[in-house]
Amino acid sequence: MSETIGVMKPLYQKIYSEIKQTIINGTLSQSEKLPSENELCQIYNVSRITIRKALDLLTEEGWVIKIQGKGSFANPDAKVRSKMVGPASFSDFASAQGSTHKSIILKREIVRDKNIAEKLGINHNEDLLFIKRVLTLNEEPLMIDQAWLPAKFFPNLLTEVSEKMSLYKTLATRYNTLVEHSQKELNVSLPNDEQQQLLHIEATTPVFVVNKVAANQSDIPIEISEMIVRGDKMTYLISDSVQGQFKFNESSN
Repeated sequence: MSETIGVMKPLYQKIYSEIKQTIINGTLSQSEKLPSENELCQIYNVSRITIRKALDLLTEEGWVIKIQGKGSFANPDAKVRSKMVGPASFSDFASAQGSTHKSIILKREIVRDKNIAEKLGINHNEDLLFIKRVLTLNEEPLMIDQAWLPAKFFPNLLTEVSEKMSLYKTLATRYNTLVEHSQKELNVSLPNDEQQQLLHIEATTPVFVVNKVAANQSDIPIEISEMIVRGDKMTYLISDSVQGQFKFNESSN
């Protein structure tokens, strides 16, 4: 029987997250040796099996490097993987990494846009809600997110949306609307002046341009978005299953 905490959450995952966070925040520096398995068992008051599961997961993701006969060592240069496919919000992505995240709202307004309206399947003269944000991970700006939603579906959303709650969670809790699936298109570009300033990058730093159409549980398009993602922090992976993943590079400057 595995050791758990809370509601069916394996304890090794909590230990994994805590050790990982000490590596991310610099408490454990590059190549610093971790406590031995016996010492970790005493620190967390758990079995050796639980500690080994946590260390195995850290090793698999690259946060820890095991050297036979010498022990386990911290590796802040690890790259964290998170699925890009699917409708998961940025806060879900960040939480999965055990990372701190923040949403900074730059603009929220009512607009009209013929091209966006066509993609959403609404009349050209209908109002759209426009929300522009900078999303940060571990105190660093990671992406610029611009979203357009049909105003008729989400009255008062511009006042409801908050930097403390993800957009998708707001749609779910305030409007009983779930983003069931999305379609994304990925391109690579160089940042313009505004993007350089907001993301704290140079003109030569490549960015991913991710255009997305998201649909609700009734298969109705409810959001068009464009994300400008730092290419020095993320890597897009393509597998044989025709699914992509973003991989966050913690060590990039």
